Amino acid sequence: MPDRPYISDSFPFPRSSSSAIRESNAKHLRDRGDQCCSNTPFLSEGMGGTPTVPRVLSLAKACRKEIQLYCGKSVLNPLQCLLEHYYAVRRNDTLKMTEVYSELCYSWLEARDVCVSALRQQWHELCGDEGYAINVRECLRRVPPPLLPEGCRESDYYHSVRLAGKLRRRISGHAYGSMNMKAREK
Repeated sequence: MPDRPYISDSFPFPRSSSSAIRESNAKHLRDRGDQCCSNTPFLSEGMGGTPTVPRVLSLAKACRKEIQLYCGKSVLNPLQCLLEHYYAVRRNDTLKMTEVYSELCYSWLEARDVCVSALRQQWHELCGDEGYAINVRECLRRVPPPLLPEGCRESDYYHSVRLAGKLRRRISGHAYGSMNMKAREK
């Protein structure tokens, strides 16, 4: 079978599991400042020499370099492109995910997958009768944490989804708070 892109011409990662190709992509990520494919953790030294992890608040930020690398020329939404690339690579069992994604990005993608899989298995019980009218993130905000697998509820991905919902409610509350209070009084 000839080497062809996974999904579209926008993905530079061919089907072959050639170590030269994997190393090329890994080198590209390392050259851009990411820690892909190394055993070096992505910690930096904070005040007093204490290791700290840079705060990442979204999947797009956790996978910024991968989006640039794999989805730069894609016509798809960058996150949609990244997710399609992730699932295509995952289906190819000859590749190791850590050879394609940085440790940080892979942890966020994996956590998202755990969360989404848990919701899809019990969508109507967990997300209500609205069906797919609400999106996955909104459903995750509604589901009590104990009902989600530990790999989801303990992840940075899940905490970022919850934080975004809290911030959105806080902003909406400030913008319309007085109007809502008057409506409740009537």
